[in-house]
Amino acid sequence: MKPAVLYRIASVLFVIFAAGHTFGFLSFKPPTAEGLAVRDAMNSVHFGANMSYGGVYIGFGLYISVYLLFSAYIAWHLGGLAGRLPQAIGALARFSHAVSSRGA
Repeated sequence: MKPAVLYRIASVLFVIFAAGHTFGFLSFKPPTAEGLAVRDAMNSVHFGANMSYGGVYIGFGLYISVYLLFSAYIAWHLGGLAGRLPQAIGALARFSHAVSSRGA
């Protein structure tokens, strides 16, 4: 299979994963009473200018969704570049693979 096709497949998978992540964490309801208590506590403790730990949790989840969509864009772009100029993506592809596999 050609590298361009693999990059395009990765891009589509990133978009699917971003949609699933966004829907999943925004619609998640804790199944236990203890989980509900933690979620309510996160939403009720405020700090700074009307911020809460629940808001930080939602903001971080949305940040991850944006990161996944950006990764999809980069993978799509690299797929196009791999088709036109394969030697140009060598170092960039290795660097992005190292960053993605290393984790945050």
